[in-house]
Amino acid sequence: MIRVNGVDIGVGTSGTSGVNGTSGFIGKPGTSGTSGTSGTSGTSGTSGTSGTSQLTTVFVFTSNGVWGKPSGAKSVEVICIAGGSGGGAGRRGASGTDREGGSGGQGGGVSRAFFRADDLSSSVSVTVGSGGAGGTISSDNTNGGNGSNGGFSSFGGTTRLVSANPGCGGKGGNQLSLVCFNNRAGNLETGGLGAVSPSNISTPLNAPVTTYAPGGGGAGGGITSGNVNRGGSRGGTVVLLGTTGLLGGINGGAGGAGGGYIGSGGGGGNANGATGQNGGNGGNYGAGGGGGSATLNSGSGGNGGAGAPGIVVVITYR
Repeated sequence: MIRVNGVDIGVGTSGTSGVNGTSGFIGKPGTSGTSGTSGTSGTSGTSGTSGTSQLTTVFVFTSNGVWGKPSGAKSVEVICIAGGSGGGAGRRGASGTDREGGSGGQGGGVSRAFFRADDLSSSVSVTVGSGGAGGTISSDNTNGGNGSNGGFSSFGGTTRLVSANPGCGGKGGNQLSLVCFNNRAGNLETGGLGAVSPSNISTPLNAPVTTYAPGGGGAGGGITSGNVNRGGSRGGTVVLLGTTGLLGGINGGAGGAGGGYIGSGGGGGNANGATGQNGGNGGNYGAGGGGGSATLNSGSGGNGGAGAPGIVVVITYR
């Protein structure tokens, strides 16, 4: 018994424990830990396999030779360009007379053909045409010398499986005629004509423009009976892919060496009294040489330019 404020209060025995309460809410996650260190690099991969061998082989002949058929060849393409012809020399003569310049040499023809490799021998002879020499002049009161013809280019030796024809050399100044039976033709393109030095001693025209064919040479300038000097004309320009690719030579300058193995014509020489100008050489490959200018007796110069050599290109496909 316990007395509180004068009042006796009885003390009972303890009650039984209550049931447990429900669990509280889960707390928020803690912050992330720091990152671990990087692992070591992996080993290198294995090397790749070797590439395949080249599918085409190009043989370029600038002189006579023999083509050998490569192993595994399936087909063969052949391009032949004949040698260009030389320009004619101008006349050397007395004052008060008409003196013609030399005419330009013609460009060589272009031929192309395809073969099954199995139809060709293991070796085939190749002939590359040389460029024709220019005409010369060395004596007073003499007509200019004619230019020489270029040479044939062929694949196949005497059988000539593919062949390209050269053109004619340029006529010398005051020569009455030039006998030449070459037709400057190929089965793909015909070589450019050389410019002609006019008999009336007017200024000569430029050699014609060609497309994918070697240009002809320009004509040399003449001297009139009134002793008026004429300029030479431009060699034949070659057009490639629809644009002016290679301008022909001027003022006795050489023609350009071409992309695609085709050259432009040499320029005709300018007349200048006793001091003549030689014609320009044709550009590589196959272009004609320019004609030389006319000259006064006891003068110098006036020779024709040389034609460019030909070429043969053989392309093998596997």
